[in-house]
Amino acid sequence: MKYKLIEKVPIPIPRHKNKKDIGEKIIVKAQTEKEYLILDLFRYKRYISRYVLNTETGEHAGRYEQGDWNTQKLIRIMGYDPLYESFYNSRILEKVRWDTKEDIETVKNAVQTVYSDKYLLSKIESMEEDYGKEKRLRSLDNKYRKIDRLMEGITDNDEEFKEWLYKICSTERYLFWNKGNNTYGCSNCGSQILEKNLDKPRQGETRKCPECGQPAVVKKRTQRIWSKTRACKLERITPEYGVARHYRAEIEHCINGHRVFLEEGVRILLYNKGHVRPNYMIFYNQDGETYEWSNGLTRSDWYTSNPQNKRMEDCFLYPKGIPEALKGTEYESVTNAFVEMARLGLMLNYNSLMAAGCRLHKLGTMMEYLAKGRFYRLCKETARSCWAYNGSYPGPLSVNGNSIEEVMGLTDKQKINRLRDENGGCIRLEWLKYAEAYGCKIPKNTMDYLEENRIATKEIEELPDEITDRMSIEQIVNYIRKQAGKHYETPKRALSQWVDYLFMRKAQNKNLNDELFYKPKDLKQRHDELITDKKKLDTVRRMSENPELRQQEARIMEEKFPGTTEVMKEVKEKYEFAAEGYRMIMPENPVEIVREGYALHHCAGSSERYFNRIENRETFIGFLRREQEPGIPFYTIEFEPGGTIRQNRSYYDEEPGIEEIRGFLKLWQKEIKKRLTKEDKKHAAKSAILREQNIKELQKNQNTFVLKKLEEDFMEAI
Repeated sequence: MKYKLIEKVPIPIPRHKNKKDIGEKIIVKAQTEKEYLILDLFRYKRYISRYVLNTETGEHAGRYEQGDWNTQKLIRIMGYDPLYESFYNSRILEKVRWDTKEDIETVKNAVQTVYSDKYLLSKIESMEEDYGKEKRLRSLDNKYRKIDRLMEGITDNDEEFKEWLYKICSTERYLFWNKGNNTYGCSNCGSQILEKNLDKPRQGETRKCPECGQPAVVKKRTQRIWSKTRACKLERITPEYGVARHYRAEIEHCINGHRVFLEEGVRILLYNKGHVRPNYMIFYNQDGETYEWSNGLTRSDWYTSNPQNKRMEDCFLYPKGIPEALKGTEYESVTNAFVEMARLGLMLNYNSLMAAGCRLHKLGTMMEYLAKGRFYRLCKETARSCWAYNGSYPGPLSVNGNSIEEVMGLTDKQKINRLRDENGGCIRLEWLKYAEAYGCKIPKNTMDYLEENRIATKEIEELPDEITDRMSIEQIVNYIRKQAGKHYETPKRALSQWVDYLFMRKAQNKNLNDELFYKPKDLKQRHDELITDKKKLDTVRRMSENPELRQQEARIMEEKFPGTTEVMKEVKEKYEFAAEGYRMIMPENPVEIVREGYALHHCAGSSERYFNRIENRETFIGFLRREQEPGIPFYTIEFEPGGTIRQNRSYYDEEPGIEEIRGFLKLWQKEIKKRLTKEDKKHAAKSAILREQNIKELQKNQNTFVLKKLEEDFMEAI
């Protein structure tokens, strides 16, 4: 677009007199300059903008009176959205008017159309759309061809790579029986061996092939076996970038030898530092060139989208070309680790390790030490713990450790050697740390069970302290093993039920001192007998959830209302009472109120107004519990200093057994009346006045729901 040429063309003056009836219409003046059609737009007596269309290509641009050129469409310059509006809309056409007939003829000649005057603007709109489509196709085709050029230097796989893959992945060789000529075909070397040379082998027996000397399993009932695996190959393509190639492989073991079939799913171009951002590009195999019928383009076999859902998982790494491929890239720090792990033939997630190693430069050194130290399972689990998405490592190892002890978090080298000898992973490492911290011994068979069933230390630590003080980890595991074998699908489920059982028993103030009670022979039966009310179990669970968060919430309330704790401790003894199977318990600090509100799922622990009232001695909060279950929240009571009850709330603001507790509450009111001082009665009188003011405000705001609840809960002291 030749903007300087267009800017030299003067803005014409419309001949139209702008009568009152067309004052809101857009007046259009047209003129041409070489291949350009220039439209100047006016509304009433004011100039709006200039629009330019290249009549040969369809390229277009616009500029307002004070502004820069941009590629907006004509309808957008007129103030409409091209996504929803069009010049085919008669409502818009009614608001546009050509200044003179000469302007119309100028446009017709420029765009070479036979359209009627009414649809002349639609021709311009059509030319804009054709140009936009052609521009998009041109851009898309350039992208496809750029990908093709990037892939040109990446050649097909050589036979050496396939043979390496066969050797590292094939744990067994086979001798297939050929009944036609009484010979056996070796899947390793392809030799045909007479039966007599193998001493008449039987199905499933192992014999050594006389030609290649490899032991092989005799197969008389089949002549072909398939195995699958994954592999990654790193290689340098150009001085600017290397590539990581991820394959799915199928190996055919047959009577004439073996064949390796490769399907390359993902290619990651690894650019040198400072070359591009980001420092990599991922391409996915589209399973053959794809013709896009919607635009007539042929897409490259490799593209940035992933419609075939190709994945990069645990794989073997080809040992050749690693240093060359990674040199100069952001992933260079993992080079030595990759060389060592490829040499050992470790199958793990190398892609996740690369992503994390790009950000955590000491990760490569740590992985190298783990591989050389023969911590093979730990290598594999560490790679799985790395997140390819954001390049982080949230696992139990200390990446920045300067020694194996610092990396492991262990000071006892015997435990580190034990981890290696038992080929332990992250869970076994956690348990070794636990054993070191608590000075206990955990036998190998117990460790094996914990690791096999993925039982981490935090899950055992959920047990009450009374249990972990009395029972060793070995005894705990033996009990879980026994109970899981009886009724539960997994040991984790048995452990979870045991934790529930113990906490419910503790919350109900029942005996946990006798082994008969804390280690019942039939856990499921005892658990089901104890948990008759699901709400009780949910409440106990919620009380123990997120203790740090509850502490934080309580601290916020204490900072805003610093006098609450002192007031609660002062009135505690005065308002506590027990009778007829119930007990009123007074909290000592905001943490207890927050935990109670969270457990019963009501607002007493999260609303500032309750803590404000406590600090001002307007109302207090009490916990009504069943005498036999003092550890299980039942009702939260808000009452005035004189004993008048404003609100009572239970599970989710429900009122279970409300008639039961009213009798107890009357006894409680009668009892505490005897304990009130003159100061308490003054606060009670003041509280009654504030209550009436609150009710009037609710009535004024027509908050009928809250008024009804307060009316239902209200119990005036006798």
